[in-house]
Amino acid sequence: QLHWRMAEIVDPPLAGRPVARFNDRTISPTRVDTLVAALIEMCSVGFDYRGVLHVAGTESVTDYTYAQRIAARLGADPNLVQPDRSLPEGETRPYNIALDVSLARRLLTTPLESVDQMLAQVFPNEN
Repeated sequence: QLHWRMAEIVDPPLAGRPVARFNDRTISPTRVDTLVAALIEMCSVGFDYRGVLHVAGTESVTDYTYAQRIAARLGADPNLVQPDRSLPEGETRPYNIALDVSLARRLLTTPLESVDQMLAQVFPNEN
């Protein structure tokens, strides 16, 4: 069973219905299993880095692009994903909540995943 947040992205296109996702917000999709593995590694005795470490997926994408790639992975029509705005009309500033994982990639042995790698793990029998 899918987490309810993933289900609200996946269910409409699979049923042939459109779904709107933000095209003005950039995110770093992250699989929970990868995050947990990285946290366990960071808690190990041999991990001695102290400071801020961003752990997330390796790819920054919009919610819209992410949902289109999920739909395509599941064999649904990615065109059913419609672009939407998260910012009020007239606002033009970028809304970027993506994380820079370059330091984490150097310090961790846990592999951080691209969107396609993550989707292959979440939906292994698709495509």
